[in-house]
Amino acid sequence: MKIFSTQKNYNLPIYDYNLIWTTLLLLGTSLVMVYSSSIDIAAASKSLNYQNYYYLLRQSIYILLGLILGYIAFQIPIYFWQKMAPYIFILGLILLILVLIPGIGKEVNGSQRWISLGITNFQPSEFVKLATIIYASDYVLRKSKQMRTIVKGFLPMLGVVVFTGFLLLLEPDFGALAVITMVAMGILFLGGLSYKIFFGLMIFTPISIYFLIVNSPYRMQRIVAFLDPWADPYGKGYQLIHSLIAFGRGEYFGVGLGASVEKQLYLPEAHTDFILAVIGEEFGLFGVRSLQKIRNGSRNATHPHSSSKPNFHLIVVSSCRGSSPTTGVEGRCLGGAPPSARRWRGRGGRWQALRVQSGGGNLEDGLPPSAKPEKRTKTNQRL
Repeated sequence: MKIFSTQKNYNLPIYDYNLIWTTLLLLGTSLVMVYSSSIDIAAASKSLNYQNYYYLLRQSIYILLGLILGYIAFQIPIYFWQKMAPYIFILGLILLILVLIPGIGKEVNGSQRWISLGITNFQPSEFVKLATIIYASDYVLRKSKQMRTIVKGFLPMLGVVVFTGFLLLLEPDFGALAVITMVAMGILFLGGLSYKIFFGLMIFTPISIYFLIVNSPYRMQRIVAFLDPWADPYGKGYQLIHSLIAFGRGEYFGVGLGASVEKQLYLPEAHTDFILAVIGEEFGLFGVRSLQKIRNGSRNATHPHSSSKPNFHLIVVSSCRGSSPTTGVEGRCLGGAPPSARRWRGRGGRWQALRVQSGGGNLEDGLPPSAKPEKRTKTNQRL
């Protein structure tokens, strides 16, 4: 069987130039912001030889490899991916089993989710997310006439998702499980799944999630932390609070590229999970909204009948806003605050109202001198 071919009758995908240019623009923005948000972390790390450009170089290499592999994948006809879908998914399951084996899987922060490849770490759950999309799409095509039945249409896919979820919970990686479940059920719904079955899932899934949370102490701690991070500002709520502080400093137009204070070892994971908080601090609301427009503009131009409402990685955004726990997704944080933290915002999200007492402590104690709120005077009464 030929994988690569120049024959026109092969089902090659059509170029989407709006998506291509949008992707290139976002990749360029990511290079700038990864360097800006990581320069202090890398310069202070002995293990990285104090090289302030370390993460910039690594991100550049990953982008180059991604573009090369993406181009190769683009040249492979769609029917090949459809035929290989079951094997790709089985490979993903094998990787999920291998990562649980001591000596193969690498444990970081209490979770065994990575396989060390020497120069980098590989996370099988990320591969399984892609494999789930390919396999579920092939599944609904193969069983299109049986999708409205429970036994032949729904239960086989449910069994696959449950087994995959079992492996993910052993790591544990509850966030990846949530993403994979939503992707699989969404594709089944688009493929013609019965409304009765779908509505049954909408009732059963939240109940299952509830029991998974209450039966796991670390998940319960995540829930408590995001519901009221100010209850433990120096512990579980530390990361989210500093994310909110970053957005508050950014206000409407930001403090300028490279001028972020929170990235200077105050905000954990400033160059990965919480990079949008740094973007919000340096470019403000204007910068974050611009990223939204770039992302959503391509989607609406490609699909004119799609909704015009913003859809900038809803789960990612809600994590930083305190609307959902910060787990399972990358690149979080797009401002806002839970009800208990709204007292911090004030006019334009300024710092003056940050004098929040918690257990006798003051949040200002953990801030650098340049970032502490100004004292209120007769000429400075803004809140």
